[in-house]
Amino acid sequence: MADAPRILHFEDNPLDAEIIEAALHRKWPECRVELAANRERLTELLVQGGFDLVLSDFAVPGFNGLEAMALVRQQHPLLPFILVSGTMGEEKAVEAMKSGATDFVLKDRLPRLIPSIKRALQEKTELELRRQAEEELRKKNVEIEQFIYTVSHDLRSPLVTVKTFMGYLEKDMAEGNRDQLAQDIQFINSAADKMKLLLDELLELSRIGRIETSSVRVSLKEILSETLEVLAGVISERTVDIRLPDTDLVLFGDRPRLCQIWQNLVENAIRYSHDDTIPRIQAGIQQVDGETIFSVRDNGRGIDPKYHRKIFGIFEKLDPKSPGAGLGLSMVQRIVEKCGGRIWVESEGIDTGSCFFFTLPGVLNTVDITADDLRSVSHGS
Repeated sequence: MADAPRILHFEDNPLDAEIIEAALHRKWPECRVELAANRERLTELLVQGGFDLVLSDFAVPGFNGLEAMALVRQQHPLLPFILVSGTMGEEKAVEAMKSGATDFVLKDRLPRLIPSIKRALQEKTELELRRQAEEELRKKNVEIEQFIYTVSHDLRSPLVTVKTFMGYLEKDMAEGNRDQLAQDIQFINSAADKMKLLLDELLELSRIGRIETSSVRVSLKEILSETLEVLAGVISERTVDIRLPDTDLVLFGDRPRLCQIWQNLVENAIRYSHDDTIPRIQAGIQQVDGETIFSVRDNGRGIDPKYHRKIFGIFEKLDPKSPGAGLGLSMVQRIVEKCGGRIWVESEGIDTGSCFFFTLPGVLNTVDITADDLRSVSHGS
């Protein structure tokens, strides 16, 4: 229930409107009431939105309560609608309830109004929770369907390869063709390795949000230091120029998962760099409108804007020849969302470099951030 609910009151009688508003404020001082005395004003306020409940007279000239309810339901299906009338008989009351009214209160029984409103708001909250749960379930089902389709599609190719070259292997063994035998075995091994890679990364993806280590307090510099240690070999091989923020920030969360974020993003930045230039990567942190935003920027190949969302999908790879199964960014997105954050990429296109931005409010709000922390962040890169 809202602490200070906004109530839209459809009433053409100024005296009745004043009496009802006074009754509301006497028992519920924090509520806010907007009056609509005609259909035009009611329509205007409904378009503006932001209301928690509608109170309506039953007999407004030229536009009765049932018509008003139909208009409300058309724009805001879950908005509670309570009729408050002095002329509505039992027959009309029954008709109104059958048509979808939340409740009705007679004007000479206004003490019933506050309990009726509070009950309606509680029911609205519950409906919004069961609807949110249904939507989340729907999204999860769509994700599972996509997941199953993608897995079956991506595993089919190496399976076909294995089956095909097993046939060749049998034929070459019968003919004693030793040169072809070696090639057959190589293709079969490569296909098996690809299937193992897919299954390993799928298993890792499924563990996110299901298997976690205990949350610990860890600094951003520790996370970045561990990331560089893990990637030390490829960094040395490509002579990567990596610049870290000169500030630090305390995080509180699942350390291995937090490390995975930066490790995947930095590794991708190296992987998709130009072969003839030194990869330059900048890890950053900044405050924007009170929100802490982390970033990993590179001077690599860039990403066409039409792929900015697609790259976070399961098995999505812009370069089919690149190593990995295409699950890295999907895992990063899941970890970020598990921390209550969001992730997005900005790139003007090919050969312009990329910058991945993400937020982690769930690992920031659970710790006491000192004034020095905030001061250092505000001066970060």
